[in-house]
Amino acid sequence: MTLSKLPVREGRDALTPRPVSVQRGVNPHAPGSAHLKMGRTEILATVTLDDKPAPHMRGKKEGWLTAEYSMLPRSTTDRQARERSLQNGRRHEIQRLLGRALRSSMDLRPFKNQTLYVDCDVLVADGGTRVASVLAGHAALHDFCDRLINSGQLSEWPIVHNVGAISVGLIGDELRVDLDYEEDKVARADLNVIATDTGLLIEVQGGAELGPITVDEYARLLTCGVASVQDVMRDVTKQLAVIQGGVIRIPIESSRFLDSIRLKGVGKDTDFAIWMHRRRLPDCAGIKRNHLGCGARRGEKKRSWGYANQPASGIF
Repeated sequence: MTLSKLPVREGRDALTPRPVSVQRGVNPHAPGSAHLKMGRTEILATVTLDDKPAPHMRGKKEGWLTAEYSMLPRSTTDRQARERSLQNGRRHEIQRLLGRALRSSMDLRPFKNQTLYVDCDVLVADGGTRVASVLAGHAALHDFCDRLINSGQLSEWPIVHNVGAISVGLIGDELRVDLDYEEDKVARADLNVIATDTGLLIEVQGGAELGPITVDEYARLLTCGVASVQDVMRDVTKQLAVIQGGVIRIPIESSRFLDSIRLKGVGKDTDFAIWMHRRRLPDCAGIKRNHLGCGARRGEKKRSWGYANQPASGIF
């Protein structure tokens, strides 16, 4: 394909992902759910807790998490027939990817002899459906775990890593982040990078499409992908903050999160209730002790809530 025929981006440069928006609790029947939009791609993710263990996990000390992926018939430009029997290879591959990615984010010991099902359904497809499904699945798990904590069914936050994903590719000789459908179908090479918000790598899928690429090009794609996941997860993490009755409750894991979060549309005199994951509290050097109404101590086994009743500028 000639340079003049390569797809042109509108409204963002080569290294800028598409806008991401997340809405939690969209399904009243599911204990955890999220609707995620990434550009024009839309995913609905739900979480179901089954009291039956997976066959290979019977007698083990932890539960299991599995994922399913499906595309609605008119999620694409042409109608796709519903799968009524055996699933196709692409769907099976994506489901395994989602399961591995989301299991890596969870401490499943609190769910002994139980199985978590994460269902990701593509409502609208415009490229990047598998990476958007990872993000939507993580958001739905966040919603699920937050409900369990608030109801007292769990005493510790079970999400140990914030997991995200992004696609990266070579369009001609240009490296681009978060490919849409028009870019994906002409890419010389493309990767789906799954990583944590702290830059830890979980999985990479993809490769060359139109002939071999150099090791340097592959390394550039991978490095850019990991950095872009961190950028996307900063935005997603802000949107996963819970706003209830004028009080903002934010699950945080480190002072780095406090340094990065920015709250929009909140008055300066709003009271903040910050939920502290007890195992990470000693790392939260950015919060002064006198800002906490009931801070956690080392070795404390109960969950703790910190309350900062002062303007946002005093904390963030």
